[in-house]
Amino acid sequence: MKLKTSVVAVAVAGVALGLTGCGQAAEQAAEEAAEQAIEAQGGGDVEIDADGESFSMEGEDGSEFSVGSDELPDDFPADVPIPEGGTVESSSTVQTDGKAGWFVTLTYADADASELADTSKSEMEDAGFDETSTFSANDTTTTGYEGNGYQVTVSTVPADGGGTSMSLTVAEV
Repeated sequence: MKLKTSVVAVAVAGVALGLTGCGQAAEQAAEEAAEQAIEAQGGGDVEIDADGESFSMEGEDGSEFSVGSDELPDDFPADVPIPEGGTVESSSTVQTDGKAGWFVTLTYADADASELADTSKSEMEDAGFDETSTFSANDTTTTGYEGNGYQVTVSTVPADGGGTSMSLTVAEV
């Protein structure tokens, strides 16, 4: 299964995740239905495991995709700094072609978006990352970095109701 070609997989697995709270039999049925739907879309042999808060898929080629709810993935690279004080809202991990990737969204209840972007920039540079690009408009900043074997994109945006939302996209290179 090539994960990048399986948008349907994410949608179907999301439905399976939503059904997991209906009991063990319903959970198993939802997982099997999702697996069959993904396989029918050309996804190869797929295994899905959903527990009501997260789900993961593994393709026959060894590619993996998992989505968790409110925790930093266990395998998130320690080399990539995340400013303190944030609450993880969502996270996902993908493993394909021997490379890993992560996506994490955090909220910072009392942080200013511009100040958080500056803090992140300082921490990234201190950790040995080089800035490769930046875009800023209307209190939203997106900055790309490369270093330590990773490409990282950090975006900060004012959150509805105050505070700041930060997303990090990390890919092994």
